[in-house]
Amino acid sequence: MNPTTGYTRQILGSIQKHPGELALGACALITLGVVYAAGFTRYLSLQSLASLIVAALLLHVALAAWRLNRNQQISITTKQTLLDLDAFDRAESEQTLRAHYQKREEGIQTRHEADVKKLSDRVAGLKLQLRGDQP
Repeated sequence: MNPTTGYTRQILGSIQKHPGELALGACALITLGVVYAAGFTRYLSLQSLASLIVAALLLHVALAAWRLNRNQQISITTKQTLLDLDAFDRAESEQTLRAHYQKREEGIQTRHEADVKKLSDRVAGLKLQLRGDQP
């Protein structure tokens, strides 16, 4: 897909997301058509009607393109802000993760030592039972 096609699809998508503007433009075009068809040609010629229709369509497409450009600028600014925050927060996040990791390791070590002590006490108890049962 070339960039122009992608940009055109995004503009058409922007137009579809705002159907009220499209309906207003369609009403204006229908009104102009009715005025022309009703015989008010002395006020409006076919060329002026065509130029009004083209102007309305161009205004609508320009509005959609402006909206798309604004949304892209907001996205780019947001991305840059997040990247800047990442650079600043990286050290803080690493410290937090390091502290969490150390605390976790200490907890694992403590549980491991408690489990080993329980197992040694059990083994010692079993040894005493075996020796006590044998004459």
